[in-house]
Amino acid sequence: KSTEPDLTKDLIGITNSGNTCYISTALQCLYRIEDLREFLLSGEYKKHLNKTSPADGEIAELTAEIFQKMKNLEKDISIDDLKDAVAEFSGMFEDDEQEDAEEFLLTLIGKKAF
Repeated sequence: KSTEPDLTKDLIGITNSGNTCYISTALQCLYRIEDLREFLLSGEYKKHLNKTSPADGEIAELTAEIFQKMKNLEKDISIDDLKDAVAEFSGMFEDDEQEDAEEFLLTLIGKKAF
């Protein structure tokens, strides 16, 4: 079954704690990629985790949990655990400084964090 969102209904905000709007932006963009969304929501990603990554699947799991909450139209979705996991994995995004959504995306998907 397709998990394709109705773009007129499935509009979910993510709680901003500090300067995390760049992460919210990145996640909302990724959520709109149907193949990625279905891959994470179905649990298929678990078969393809990069076990040699220091993240050891934690970032993929946290992203899937956030996507599930977005799908369920939950309110007050927190991304703090994901931010902390990406910061630990990458050594970036540790402070509450303004950051760049593209840098976060590249760290999330470009450095084999999954």
